Amino acid sequence: MLKLKTLIVDDENELRKSVLSILKNMNLNVQFEIEEAVNGREALEKAKASSYDLILMDVRMPEMNGLEALKEIKEHDPRTFVVIMTAHSNLNDAVIAIKEGAYDYVEKPVSPDKLTDIVKKSLEAHEM
Repeated sequence: MLKLKTLIVDDENELRKSVLSILKNMNLNVQFEIEEAVNGREALEKAKASSYDLILMDVRMPEMNGLEALKEIKEHDPRTFVVIMTAHSNLNDAVIAIKEGAYDYVEKPVSPDKLTDIVKKSLEAHEM
């Protein structure tokens, strides 16, 4: 069974719990090791202290937004598979996210099917 070290980053507790629930209920041959962070600064600190296979991160958060954290996380470890999540989708943020190395940019609430596709692609990328 594959292990996927995952970090869920969002200032909204309910959203973190929702994403966590979707991950745990996936019918994939994956064992998730899941941690949480409440803002970009905490995510960056965790990413520098430990490596993650997958980071699911909100854009708008206090202290450090997701786009700023994304840039620094990718500079620290370009192999980290980062997906930006947002409730306030706009083209400019999407372009910035992809330019800074995000794998994908998705709208919240994230659908279970979309998240399953992202996890499958993350696994494929890590196997290469």
